[in-house]
Parts: sequence; structure tokens; C-alpha cells
Amino acid sequence: MFPKPSHRSNTVNPLRRLNSNVRPTKPGGSTEGLAPTQKALALVEGLHAARAAERDRLAAELASEALSWLQLVGDSGLWSRLRARISPANADAARAVRLAADGLLARWHLLTPEAQDAAIVLTRDPIPEIVERLSASGDPQTRKAACSIARARGGPDTLLAVTPLIADPDPDVAQSAGAALRDLAARDHPTDADLDHARRAVEAACRSYSTHHRPEPLLAALALLTPPARAARCPLTRWLDEPGLHEHGVLARHLRSCSDASAPDRALELAWHPTLAAACRDRLDAAPLDDAARLWARWHLLHRPKRRASLLGSKVFAAPPAPRLATLSPDARAGLARAADLARREPTDRERLADALLEDPDTRVRLAASRACPWRTLEDFALDRDEHVARSVVLRLSAVGQPAPARLDPLARIAPILARSRHDPLRVIAGQELARHDWLNPASPAARAEARRRVLRDRAGALAAARDAWADADRAARARLVAWFEAQGLLDDAADLLADALTTAAPAADRDLLAAAAARALPACDAPGVPAAIDAALHHPDPRVRANAAQSIPRGPHTPDLAPLLADPHHRVRSTAAATLDALTPSTDPAALAVAHEMTTDPRDAHRLAGVWLAERLLARALPGSLLELKSRLEAHADLDACPRVRFRAGIALARSQGHAPRLALHEDTR
Repeated sequence: MFPKPSHRSNTVNPLRRLNSNVRPTKPGGSTEGLAPTQKALALVEGLHAARAAERDRLAAELASEALSWLQLVGDSGLWSRLRARISPANADAARAVRLAADGLLARWHLLTPEAQDAAIVLTRDPIPEIVERLSASGDPQTRKAACSIARARGGPDTLLAVTPLIADPDPDVAQSAGAALRDLAARDHPTDADLDHARRAVEAACRSYSTHHRPEPLLAALALLTPPARAARCPLTRWLDEPGLHEHGVLARHLRSCSDASAPDRALELAWHPTLAAACRDRLDAAPLDDAARLWARWHLLHRPKRRASLLGSKVFAAPPAPRLATLSPDARAGLARAADLARREPTDRERLADALLEDPDTRVRLAASRACPWRTLEDFALDRDEHVARSVVLRLSAVGQPAPARLDPLARIAPILARSRHDPLRVIAGQELARHDWLNPASPAARAEARRRVLRDRAGALAAARDAWADADRAARARLVAWFEAQGLLDDAADLLADALTTAAPAADRDLLAAAAARALPACDAPGVPAAIDAALHHPDPRVRANAAQSIPRGPHTPDLAPLLADPHHRVRSTAAATLDALTPSTDPAALAVAHEMTTDPRDAHRLAGVWLAERLLARALPGSLLELKSRLEAHADLDACPRVRFRAGIALARSQGHAPRLALHEDTR
């Protein structure tokens, strides 16, 4: 609500204060006796009125006061104006200004951000040149400032300038250089030229280690290798691919023996490359538990196939004892479960880890353990108190996408238990999965495959079990069993059941799905009593049963009389009977053509729609005279019919008759 007070609210800008007290010096005037800050301001004011000859001298004198002036005032804009007034032709003045700027940069940590910007502007040099110039100083503080400048303002082109400092005799300078290189390595390297700078810096670091035998150069080299090496075929990757390089052996030995805290992380990141894979695995196997816990939290790195292949069965992913495991962070425990699965630890180790994480208080840990534990342990996680964990387990036990049929058994065992779960969605899923594992379910691919295996092994036993299930099932379940008999090729053995289904009436409130399914399957049967059952289906009071029976006549050996159905009051029965009659004759049946003409002129929309459907099927076999008449009727319906569904269906029929196949729509099979 209130503005945040500024840290300068109680101070007076020294530039304003000094400008009010200092009179500008005249050209060629003396500045002796003034304080350093007052002298600098007086020189700046004198530059405005000075002649060209005096201006360079005043600028050089002002440069000698740069440090004290910027520390107290810190006005980068005033320095920019001063640098613009210095003549580039005056080498002495330019040199003096550069020396003054270097003096400022050598005390980088003492400058404000404004003063840092002013000092960089004052030099007019790129950052790599500034770092290289300061790195050659004999003052350790100046060399350390060069590392700070590279870390704060440098880019990939600054790598080579900082690399010599990682072998500096001063430990603080070497440590600062290593930190700068690690920060530069974490940044993007967009071009091959920048990556080439990184490669040359790695080589220089390896040479420095060979000379001075200090760990800082190689730690920096490993930091440089890690992020850019993720890019395919970059210069650093090509450098690692070059055979027989001395630097490769230096890096491998350092990875095995380095005691730095970052070495295990570098080993995990570089384990994907064959040149360093063995050394990285040895380093990870020797990592203590604290370092291993930090690596477990980065388990996602194992998704890279090459890295995962080089670390298969690594000891770093072995589970510690349960009391010690409980003291680790949740990220480490969850990462260990996923990493042990990706690294393919022994099943006994993974089962022991799953048992230890089964009662973990953190839901994320139990969820990770359920996704990574062996199949034999999944049953315990399926009864988890958290819905997300239990749901994940049930879906993982599902047969969808799983190639091994043996993995279906656990869900079949625990589905009755899950049906009494406290989670409502889980009970629904369990019921669906249990039904999907029923070998008499024709809608499940896994169940159909299991049923096929049973029929091949014991046809009589499978048929007896199916008939027993028919006796105990309701009409809806029996309708599904009709599809099962048809899918398994057992219709002839179940013909008596199908015939009985046509004689038993359904409740008045229900659609007779069983009779419709039986009428669709009966014509394909070749058993005694089937012709009589087909005649009963063709005269059934339900039009759905009559239409299904008429439509399936061409599938079997029986050819009943369909002429009575051509005058059926229901449009679907009538059109289906005409289409079947036409399919059973060598050429276009005149009776079918007559039915098509009558139905396309019927005032009822449903009959005209069914007539268009029938005309479309008669077009392929119609004689030339009938063909022209059918096409003219379809064109009339496509343009002038009052029902939009009839117009749409007639347009589809015309397009198909001309060789086009438009996309199927909602009204495609509606009659």
C-alpha cells in the first residue's frame, strides 16, 4: 500500500552537492588544492569550454581521478560524455583513460552496477579483451576481478580468456576461474564457433592439469563438456569421438579419483558417451550415499538410451537399508524407485525397495514406486489409500499395450478385491477390467484371444462352458454370447439356442436385442431346424428381427421366400429384402427395381430415405435403361426433396456412382 522507501532517501546526491559548490575551471586553469572528487568535476566542467589542445590534457588528468570519482559519484552517463569528448587521435589520452578504466575494473567488487557499466564503456574494448588484459596482471586481486567480469558479463567467446587462470598459483584466483567456467558452461552455445571455443578451453584445461596437477582445471573442463555435449554432433562431441587423444585419458582418470562434490553429477551427465562411460560408471559405483541420493533425484537423465545402457545394473542405484532410506528426502526416495527400474536392477532388489516404500508417508514416493516396482508387487499398491496410486496400478495392470498375456493374471486375481475399494472410480475400472478378462466377452481382444486358445485346446469343453453360461445369463448377456459363438465359429453347435431365442418373447419394455442378434446369426448356420427358424424370424413381429434376418440370407445356404417382405409396412425391412433379393439373382431383379421406384416416390420421409439407399445399391448392376431412370430419380431427390436427409443421401449416392467416395457422415446408414 505504501511505496517502498529508497535506500538513497536519506542521502544527498554527491554530484548535485558538488555541482552547487564547485566552480567550473577555465581552460588551462589550475585544479590544485581541490579534493579528488571536486577536481574531477572541475575538470569535466572545464572540458566544455576548453580548446582542442587543452581538452586531451584535461581528459588525461581527469582519468587519473577515475577511481575515486566513480566510487563516490557513480554517474555512468557523465563518463560516457567524457569518453566521447576525448579525441581518438590522442594516443596518450586514450592510453590514460584505458589505464584508469583498468584500475576501476581491477576493483570490480567495490563498484556499483552503474560504475561497472561506466568502466566497461570507458575502455571501448570487448569483454574477452578486457579479461585477457586483466589476466596478465601481476596482482592477484586484478586477476580475480577478471574472473568476476567474465562470470558476470562474458559469453562463450570469453572461455579461452579465462581458461589460463584455472592454473593460477593463487588458490582464490583458480577457484574463481573454475566458478566462472562452470557458469559459462551452463549458458547456451548457439553456434559452432562458440562450441569450438569451449573445445579449445577443455584442451587447455587438460594441459594445465598435466602441468600443475590441480583438480580445478579438470572440474572446469568437465563442466564445459556437459551442457554442450547434449547437442548432436557438436564440436565437443566430435572431440570426444576422436580416438587416442591424451586428454581423454586425463579426464577418465580424474573422474575416477576426483573427490569434488560435483564429480558424481558430471559422471552421470557424461555417462552417455562411450569414451568416458567406463570411468563414469566406476565413479558412480564408488559414490557415497549422500551423493547417490542427490543423483537419484535426477533419475530423468536415464531416459536417454545411451546413458541408460551404460549404467545398467550400476551399484549407485542399489537400495540402502530401510532405516537409512527413511532419512532421505522424498525426491531421492521417489527417484531411487524410478532409477532402479530404468537401470534394471535385480528383481529381488526392486521388490525389497518396493516393500520399503509401500508404507511411505509421501504420496509421490508411493506413486513412483508403484510405477517402477515388479509385477508381483503391484497387488499391494493397488489397495493404496490414495486414489491416484491405486488408479495408476490398476491401469498399469491393464492388458492395453502389454505384449505378455501372463501380465493379465494379477488384475484378474485382485479385481474382486478392488470392486470393494473405497474409491468409486477404482470400483468402476475394476469392474470393467474384470469383464474384459472374461473369456466369454466378445468385445475384448484379449478375451477373444484367450477364448480362441481354449477352443483350440478343448472345443467340447469350451462349448459346454459357453452353453452353461447361456443358461445362467439374462437376455442382454445372451445377445453378447451370440456374437461370441459367431466370432469363435461355433454357430452350428449353438443353432438350437438361437432358434429358442426367437421363440421366447422379451419383456414389453425392452427392445428384443437377443432375437435381433439371433436372426442376424441364424442364416449362416447349417444345422437341422435352421430353415424353420429363419422363416420364424422373417415373420417376427419386431421389424428389427425381420430386417436382420433378411439382410443375413446371402451369408448362408438357405434361400427362403422374400417376396412377402417386399410389401412390409416397415421401410427398413422392405428395402433390405429388396437389396437381398437383388443380390441373390444373376442380374438386376425387376421386383427390386419396382420396390425402389415405389419407395423413392413414397410421401413418407423414412421410406424415401430407404428407397435412396436401395437405389444406390441397385446402380452397380442395373441395366442401361434402369440405370438412367435410377440416376434421374436420385438427381431429383438430391436437388428437390423436402427432407434434408434424403437430399444428403441422394447426393452421396450420385457421387459414388461417378467414382467419388466422399467422407461418411452421420446419416450414412440411416434408413
